[in-house]
Amino acid sequence: MVVRPDPPPNVLQKDEMGTIRVAGTRITLDTLIGAYKRGDTPQEIVEGFPELRLALVYSVIAYYLDHQAELDAYLEEGQKDADKHRQYFESDPRNKEFKAKIVGRRDARQKGS
Repeated sequence: MVVRPDPPPNVLQKDEMGTIRVAGTRITLDTLIGAYKRGDTPQEIVEGFPELRLALVYSVIAYYLDHQAELDAYLEEGQKDADKHRQYFESDPRNKEFKAKIVGRRDARQKGS
């Protein structure tokens, strides 16, 4: 189990499931830090998420940089959970059939355009 640091409530908040989100939004820490790690500037992040204020994005990035080891462990644990759920979903034959239907409909729409 990864120790999840308690972030300052005016910057980040944990929801009832333990997910760390940007304070006052539904945007997760992994979404914002993922954009930052991809090379997006704080200004570009705000353009992608208009509900964010530039100062808040800088605060989240600063908090991340000050607690990088703990937060990277938290983000890695979240990625492992997501991978596990994706593998489970993809291995279920019912989901394969559903995905095939969706892809088929998308392809048919694209041919009709």
